[in-house]
Amino acid sequence: MNVTSLLVKSSAPLFSLFLKREDLDEFVACYKPSNRHDRTEENHPHPHPLPEGEGTGGEGRWRAYDYDELIKRDKASLDIFWLRDESLSDSDDLPAPEVIAQEIVEDLEAALEQFREIAGDLGADSETANV
Repeated sequence: MNVTSLLVKSSAPLFSLFLKREDLDEFVACYKPSNRHDRTEENHPHPHPLPEGEGTGGEGRWRAYDYDELIKRDKASLDIFWLRDESLSDSDDLPAPEVIAQEIVEDLEAALEQFREIAGDLGADSETANV
């Protein structure tokens, strides 16, 4: 069964076709939803370790940061992330929001047209396919 068949035959969200509850077990164990005060820094193997001396959690995926360490960051942002998409450019170089919005509209319209073709191939009537 291909992805298109799964999408057409399933009412489940797309992520649920690939993401299973057990995929989140490690996170939930570290997160300790029942008592956040029991949380500790964990040093799970990670493909993108922190630079030496940053974050008291070392290379772990569950890290603690001191206030002074956060304030030293450029623009003192609390948007902390370490899994960077290297293909993305600096946010200061992004096009204007209206340009980005128009590109999104064009991408969505192209995707909708492709799904209309798929619906037609699957025998959906023209009124249903043009929704």
